[in-house]
Amino acid sequence: MVAALPVNISSNHLQALLKGEIILQTRPHSAWGGAVTAQMYLPMPYTEVWMQITDYSRWTQFFPGLTRSEVISSSIHSSGATVKRKVKRLYQAASKAFLFLTAQVEIYLKVMETYQQSIQFSLESGSFNDFTADLA
Repeated sequence: MVAALPVNISSNHLQALLKGEIILQTRPHSAWGGAVTAQMYLPMPYTEVWMQITDYSRWTQFFPGLTRSEVISSSIHSSGATVKRKVKRLYQAASKAFLFLTAQVEIYLKVMETYQQSIQFSLESGSFNDFTADLA
């Protein structure tokens, strides 16, 4: 099964997505930060996309500055008769240099995966005050 395109998308955005562009929308999140929504089209089967995006240790190959990404623990939780979620703890470290300054951050994330549907990230501890992400 190939990923479906959203039905509520403008023709300009649809053309951009089909050309391989990533559509970004930004908005304020708090007094100190912002929120970003990104859309992209991947002409691949869900199973292949899922395998790639849940291989967290390989994220260092795709995200500049990310120096370490590792799953610390993993378990399966059921909510109802059919919905099963994997719950993982993830450790990530990153470094960014600018002129003579180098910023280093590390975070521990709780990751909830609903197979081939969504991934939710929430901050447990680390260098940030706030962090959440939803992939759907």
